[in-house]
Amino acid sequence: MSGEKLPDKDARTTALTNIDQSFLVEAGAGSGKTSIMAGRVAVLFAQGVEPKNVAAITFTEFAASELRIRIERFVNELAAGTISPDLESAFPKEVPAKQRANLAQARKALDQLACTTIHGFAQALIKPYPAEAGIDPGAEIIDPAEGDLAFDERYQAWLKGHLSGERDDDIVAELIIAEEVRGLALIRSVADFLRRNRDARPSSIAWSSDAGKQFTTTAKAFEKVIDRFEYREDQTHAACQAFVEMAKTLGGSAIGTKHPNSRSLIETARTPRHISCFTQATGKRQLRTKGAWEKAATAAGKRKTDGSAAFDACLTRYDACHDAFDALMAMIAGELLGRIVQSMEGLLLDWSEYKRAAALLDFDDLLYTAKDLLAKNEDVRQALAKRFRHVLVDEFQDTDPLQIDILWRLCGEVPNDGNAKPLARVLRAGALFLVGDPKQAIYRFRGADVNAYLGAREAIGRKALLEIVANFRSVKPILTFVNDKFAKPLSTEAGQPGFTALAATCEAEKNVPTVVALDIAIDGDKPGADIMRDAEADRVAELCTRLVGNLQVRERDKKRACRFGDI
Repeated sequence: MSGEKLPDKDARTTALTNIDQSFLVEAGAGSGKTSIMAGRVAVLFAQGVEPKNVAAITFTEFAASELRIRIERFVNELAAGTISPDLESAFPKEVPAKQRANLAQARKALDQLACTTIHGFAQALIKPYPAEAGIDPGAEIIDPAEGDLAFDERYQAWLKGHLSGERDDDIVAELIIAEEVRGLALIRSVADFLRRNRDARPSSIAWSSDAGKQFTTTAKAFEKVIDRFEYREDQTHAACQAFVEMAKTLGGSAIGTKHPNSRSLIETARTPRHISCFTQATGKRQLRTKGAWEKAATAAGKRKTDGSAAFDACLTRYDACHDAFDALMAMIAGELLGRIVQSMEGLLLDWSEYKRAAALLDFDDLLYTAKDLLAKNEDVRQALAKRFRHVLVDEFQDTDPLQIDILWRLCGEVPNDGNAKPLARVLRAGALFLVGDPKQAIYRFRGADVNAYLGAREAIGRKALLEIVANFRSVKPILTFVNDKFAKPLSTEAGQPGFTALAATCEAEKNVPTVVALDIAIDGDKPGADIMRDAEADRVAELCTRLVGNLQVRERDKKRACRFGDI
């Protein structure tokens, strides 16, 4: 594709050659993001930047290895005067002699290039400064599996302590007594979350006994309204009575006090939801009884509009009861979560002390320690900023707020107005180069937050945003289909980062299907989600098996039989 003028050629050239500018490059799927990253590093070396002053960061060890191989290949080719098609926009004619000399020099020091994961980069930041970072100089990185085992030992000991019966009103014990399996699962999930998100705190919800009283008042108001009518609609009346009974049950509990015990909170949270008001998933059941109210009104000799008015009055009270009940459950959930988190302070302290005594660091320690080192030691921060003058980050959409904090502190300076927020820092010229695609964010379960990505995009500024939309992977009909189907779901109106259409560089072959719908045969009228998922996976696997060895795929200027790795 080197001879074709791409829709984003100017953006690609700017991303590669303007080394004195920080950029956020939004590169869609199949756009050659790795080549852009590796090419940027090679151009830095060509301009005389030393490898020791560059950090290339990606998300996995495998990706970092691939990135290093690509960088080395580009450097070797350019030093020899050979220009890869991926870099023709940066070197349209030839590699100048001065730049070839710079590349030859950089090739000798490539071992000084930091090409690593974000955790490896954090380790590189803190390792020279153990005293300032507050870590043992000989600290080692704990193996994740061994770390899980060590944490589990401390968790089990902590759990036994709470189940010993020595503590009054123990939230942990009460949860497990109320429902053993779900209680244990909830407690463990909170412990694992806090282990990896040590700064996380529950939302501050001050307990108030008024929430229960408000629900009771709202239920009585519903009953009062429905009793005004001379006729009745059975479903609405059943819903009203269900709310009244729930209010009576809650009125006899201890949640109306200033300091309710844990058992009463749990019992209230487990209040049975009547089918007339709630779905099987305990969500709000919509009240669709307007027609029934109109029939009841005409049967009682009233006008149809009287039935409509009665429905509207009842619907208002019905919705108010749901709102009041939701507010009460939210307050109870917040109070319970706060008590669970408070009960885990000893566990987390024990875990921290174990690691310190054993001179061990886990991956989260690396990130938090690096952030604190940069935030609390300005002279160290300046020294590290001088060392790593150019930081490049691939797969930026999978970065979390903590990692963004580290990058902006290292690559930016405090603004003149003294704003202390990391993203308010003014990035130094060419210090940060980010490549990402919010459509490909997949690590939310590990803390990645697309809102953090959007905040970083806003902070870096529109002028520093480059869109690379040319796709080298898929033929035009596939991209047309994708652009049409995903434009609305990924739009800003849908609460997403926004959709940028991909541009095709490959035409489809004639008489070869590019987009197909697969029929899936499933027994039963209403199969569950897991059955559907397995059936879809089997169907896709069958198609992949048929493609391998039969479909011809392009590989640069020639074709060959499709392999599993091509899919």
